[in-house]
Amino acid sequence: MERLSDDELTEIASLCETDGHLPEAVAAARNELVARNLSSTDLSAMANFVETRRNLEAELASQPLSWPARIAFFILPVFSWPILVFVAWFLAAKGYRQKSSDAWAWMGLGLASWIGLIVVLVVLQRGYI
Repeated sequence: MERLSDDELTEIASLCETDGHLPEAVAAARNELVARNLSSTDLSAMANFVETRRNLEAELASQPLSWPARIAFFILPVFSWPILVFVAWFLAAKGYRQKSSDAWAWMGLGLASWIGLIVVLVVLQRGYI
């Protein structure tokens, strides 16, 4: 705990067990903050910073994919799937969980639609219907 920054300790101490930290880790973070002898002003500033960052992360995670991007992920998976896979992965890595999930869903729908269209065209061309 001594190696962690004040902000990291404040985040662990304020997250509690609900975010996956053991009660012992939360207690150790709180004890380390007390041992560092920080002023109440510093502690409140760090707590505000941590809460602001958490709110921003939650906001980013819940943003849906825009309609132009949905259309692109629907139409282009056959022609440029490596790029689209990278973009979907990149969105997740940057914290845009909902956008990434939407991208994968629209890519899957688009791929299924292209496969369905090809099957229909082959069936029509061969005269099976």
